[in-house]
Amino acid sequence: MKTAMTVTRILLGVFFILSGIANYLHFRDSGGLLETLLTAKLKLWGLGFEGIGPIPAFLALPYAYLLPAVEIAAGLLFIIDRWVKWAGLLLILMLTSFIMAFGLFPAAGLLPNNESSWDKNVFLILNVWACIAWDRYRQLEVAADSRSATHMNALHK
Repeated sequence: MKTAMTVTRILLGVFFILSGIANYLHFRDSGGLLETLLTAKLKLWGLGFEGIGPIPAFLALPYAYLLPAVEIAAGLLFIIDRWVKWAGLLLILMLTSFIMAFGLFPAAGLLPNNESSWDKNVFLILNVWACIAWDRYRQLEVAADSRSATHMNALHK
């Protein structure tokens, strides 16, 4: 389990770093991050819902400029195994915002003929949550081992 969770955490970190870099590289391109945030409607649940919006510029611009940096920073923290809980919570908030933007069941799904399906971000959220839970489990395990060692030392004195 330790190896599987380590590999998952590192792969998620690499994914988010590459995503952040790609968002910076294509930031001002047609169909890029900036244009998408300034013009796209929030699809929320999808399934033919036309959406609301677009997001006001005073919210969209800071989000557009911060998103790639947050992706890169959180991805790096996942790779180096530091502050996994906080980086993971940031990623979960970010992925939730993607679901709100593109819909829980986006029109361009993963199934043949672009049939609606679950948004891939749901699976990413579940994997990030698993990494947070595993990190917490490891912390509790270390604390329990430390208490046990302290207790054993006290008994031997």
